[in-house]
Amino acid sequence: MSQFFGIPIDEWVNTIHQKLTNENAEFDYIIELDTYGYESYAGILTAILSQITMPDILNTLKGSLDFYKYVKIAHEAWCVCYVRWKNTTPAPLRKNHRDSINTMERNDRATTYSNNLKQNDLQLYYDIIQETFVVLSTKILETGMSNLSM
Repeated sequence: MSQFFGIPIDEWVNTIHQKLTNENAEFDYIIELDTYGYESYAGILTAILSQITMPDILNTLKGSLDFYKYVKIAHEAWCVCYVRWKNTTPAPLRKNHRDSINTMERNDRATTYSNNLKQNDLQLYYDIIQETFVVLSTKILETGMSNLSM
């Protein structure tokens, strides 16, 4: 299983999902391995975490991270995941995303460039990116503090 910064991807998925659930009841559902929800998170987080640089970490701490760079990365990863799941798990077109993977909203999002996304889609990516950098910054600081001798 993939690890980023010493944390297995499943732990990243569960941590970020739990943080989003605590902030928004819409995310209050169970994430399980080999499901679309899990794979979406894992794909987005893998894409984000594999592109993080030291300057980005420092910019996050200064409050000047280029979020759009990561929105583009996250959206491209989500699109790949969605299209793969839609093509391998045929489902009827539905309005409610909890009833079917195949929805007009998801189809529209998958064919939209990241700079033209709807505000709620952008907000979701911003929230995931923000929480990812918070977890990462905390991990770095905790590791550094535990290695300091006083």
